[in-house]
Amino acid sequence: QVFVLGMESCQLGTPVDVLSCHLCVVRSSVSAAPASGPGQEDMPAETCLAVEEVRRRLRELQAVELGDRFIIDTAQAFVSTCVPLRGNIGERTVVTVSMVDSWRKVHVLPFRDSLGAGSVFDDYLKPHFSVKSHLLGLGSYFCARGCRFQVMAVDPPEEELRVVDRFTEVFSEGEPLTRVVARRIVLGAYNGGSDEQWRTKAELSSTSFFQSFSGQLCEGQEIVHCGARLRVLGVEPDGVGAAGSDTAVEIAAEPLLTCAACSALSEMVCRCGAPVCPSHKDRCFRCRKAEAACCVT
Repeated sequence: QVFVLGMESCQLGTPVDVLSCHLCVVRSSVSAAPASGPGQEDMPAETCLAVEEVRRRLRELQAVELGDRFIIDTAQAFVSTCVPLRGNIGERTVVTVSMVDSWRKVHVLPFRDSLGAGSVFDDYLKPHFSVKSHLLGLGSYFCARGCRFQVMAVDPPEEELRVVDRFTEVFSEGEPLTRVVARRIVLGAYNGGSDEQWRTKAELSSTSFFQSFSGQLCEGQEIVHCGARLRVLGVEPDGVGAAGSDTAVEIAAEPLLTCAACSALSEMVCRCGAPVCPSHKDRCFRCRKAEAACCVT
């Protein structure tokens, strides 16, 4: 199957229940309150209140989308991870919550191939950050109204991830960035469940990944995102490239296997059926037989 990354928030098929959703609460916007739940005794009081309130509020919403922002009393919360990118909150949706700080200043630049007409700040950044929030750090990527951006500098100069809120100063001066855009990217998904499960999970996770990642990929590179492990099997035409608005992203028909002894890619199979990697080809960890009587490529 092939899908094209054409929309800012691309989505496969019709709306479905969200598999997993992570919400972040901006620490400076939360008032203090005593711990109220089991396992929260060692957590800061404001964290306890935010976790309980955000969980309750999320269950009341009919649907969520990556980057959605809402307010609970005075606390600002936003959806930092959502698989798929938008969907309904169901009974089986895994919801996690964490506290984050906000940036004082950020400097971001757009990628030239994704930039349209108009002002970078007034037509892209300002309207985007007025309704959406993202966890960002130095070097992070994000998408604003169809244009791809990268964070070039942050204040304070920390290595952690923080959020751009209404008090953050956003700068966008400078020449747009350039990148090589691939025509086609082929991904392999490591096995995990039934055939239908691994493919659906791979499609949803890769869509979510490319929504936030704008850098270049190379053949052999591995991606771990939202519970799925993927491997770049091919990048056309030059072996290196980024996913642009017209890039066709394909999930290989067969799942990849991991070695029975480690997590490396399996390149051969033992006669007993166990997948093995080159490092463990001399002896199968499942049947304990030597290579000559055991392994075949």
